[in-house]
Amino acid sequence: MVFLVGSTLAEVLWQYRQSEKLWRFLRPAINLALSSILAICFYCLFFLPLDFLLTEILMVTPKLPRLVNFSALSMFVVFFAIFHWQKFFKKRTAYFFILFFVFASGFFYLGYRKQKLALEYLPKIYRLDSKWGIQGMIVTVKGVNFGPTWEKGFVLAGENLMTIVDWSENRVVAEVAVPTKFGIAPLVIIRFDNLVSNSLDYEIRDPKTLNTKY
Repeated sequence: MVFLVGSTLAEVLWQYRQSEKLWRFLRPAINLALSSILAICFYCLFFLPLDFLLTEILMVTPKLPRLVNFSALSMFVVFFAIFHWQKFFKKRTAYFFILFFVFASGFFYLGYRKQKLALEYLPKIYRLDSKWGIQGMIVTVKGVNFGPTWEKGFVLAGENLMTIVDWSENRVVAEVAVPTKFGIAPLVIIRFDNLVSNSLDYEIRDPKTLNTKY
């Protein structure tokens, strides 16, 4: 069906290609379609890497709001819609530039999706309610993908295994157990399927030093 409609449309356009009325109608539509295509390309080349940086590398937020994505794409469409395409396409290199731009954005999008899917469901720690503690103190770990309540994992601060108080998909509450050693160590979540989260520094202090050193 799509092929028949497309071939019929192409035949009609070719037959009436000299009609000024037809091109007066088609120019805005072609301009909008081209603007939309290039906006999607810009979105893939510039916005998606920024999204990946914020959500998967810097881990500022689990995901950007849909309004931010829609606003960015709309801004690109408006930018390209007001661009003077007639002057641009007078140069022969313009067509090669457009093709390269489309292929490059497609390549970036495929790479983005591959990496995004690989990292999207890994456990991630976003913040701790405290950066230090002593034996018996509670630390709350907030993040995503920790696993369901009925399949608890582990909280490790270096070699120190903490006691689980409460466990949910986005929040784990743990108690600092008797430490094997004091000092700053990377705190991680180990999910029930043995997947390990990113680490944040957590210091287990010696209670004897609290009154003198701190």
